[in-house]
Amino acid sequence: VQYVFHASVDPNRKRAASAKGLSVPTRPDGGCEVSDEEWGRLEPELSEQTPSVRPGGYPRRELLDLMLLKLARGIPWDSLPEDRKLVNAVKYAFRQWTMDGRLGVALGLLTAARSRHAATVA
Repeated sequence: VQYVFHASVDPNRKRAASAKGLSVPTRPDGGCEVSDEEWGRLEPELSEQTPSVRPGGYPRRELLDLMLLKLARGIPWDSLPEDRKLVNAVKYAFRQWTMDGRLGVALGLLTAARSRHAATVA
C-alpha cells in the first residue's frame, strides 16, 4: 500500500484540491457568509460519518464561512482574519471537501438559493 501525503509527490492531488474554477455567490449586501436558512440546506451535503465538529472543535459552518470569504475575496489562506489553528482546519476541510466533491455540491446549492432569493427580492 502506498500513501501519498504531499502534493509534490502527487501533482494531481494539488490540482484536485485547488480553488480554480470555483465561483462563490455573494449575498446582495456583498457578504458571503451563509444564513441560517442556507445552512439548513447545506449542512447535510457537508456532513460526513463523523460528528458535526472537526477535531479542533470548529463547526463545519464556521469552516465553510471562512472558505467562502477566502474564495470570494481571493485572499491567501495566511491572510484569513483568524487564528492559525482555525486557518489550518479550514485548509484541511477545503482540501477534503474539494477532492470528494462536497464543496462543489454545496456551492451549487448556495448559488441556486441565492439566485432564487435575488429573483424574489427584485
